[in-house]
Amino acid sequence: MKVKLRLASPALLPVPNNRGKSSHLVVVEPTKDNNLDQIPKGVNPRDLDESSLVYKDILDSFMSRDSLFSVNNGGACVVIDSDSLSISECGDWIEFKCDGENSGHYDGQHSIAAVVEGVNSLEDEAEGHSFLLHLADEELFNDRLEIRGVAKSWNNRQTQKPRSEEDILGKFDSIKCHLPPFYLSNVSWKENQKNQNGDIIPPECSVTQVMSIMATMLSQAHIFGLTSTEEILK
Repeated sequence: MKVKLRLASPALLPVPNNRGKSSHLVVVEPTKDNNLDQIPKGVNPRDLDESSLVYKDILDSFMSRDSLFSVNNGGACVVIDSDSLSISECGDWIEFKCDGENSGHYDGQHSIAAVVEGVNSLEDEAEGHSFLLHLADEELFNDRLEIRGVAKSWNNRQTQKPRSEEDILGKFDSIKCHLPPFYLSNVSWKENQKNQNGDIIPPECSVTQVMSIMATMLSQAHIFGLTSTEEILK
């Protein structure tokens, strides 16, 4: 099976490895005639779930012509037949084969499917919607187990906890400005934050606990008619 895709950038970026095998990062621009569904499913154990949040988010970003679409998804990783990657003389197209036993995408299945649906549903071409592919020759891997090991390392990425996201956006700044330095440095505003001793601050000292205590204090203060900080803290 020969796959032909239009390049969004004429450059093929080699990814060095100590095995001396071919691996490249390429940025493509899928079209209706040359879409990502040319790439077969490889060593990818999961079936596609069109109802998943990842699928919906990527598709929504694509359909909205979001200028940040290219960074709203992680692209896809694909095993290709060894030494099959080529670029056209004009530098506008790449071709590669996926006929090997382990060839095909092993990560990014939902991203590929969402882009395919998006491209096919648009009346015009999806110009400017670039998509990152990591193409690795099949001989780079010793076996299917090694491919899955690489895929697992991608899938083991942890999502950010809500408090970390809120902190980076400055949502807790109004609380921080009222806390003395000692308390400020011993509250866990984000994941894996360390205290003055270099130890990770325990969950019971997270900002969510601080806010729970504040909510209790403020409700009690309202009941007893306390208005100032000094009165509340007595």
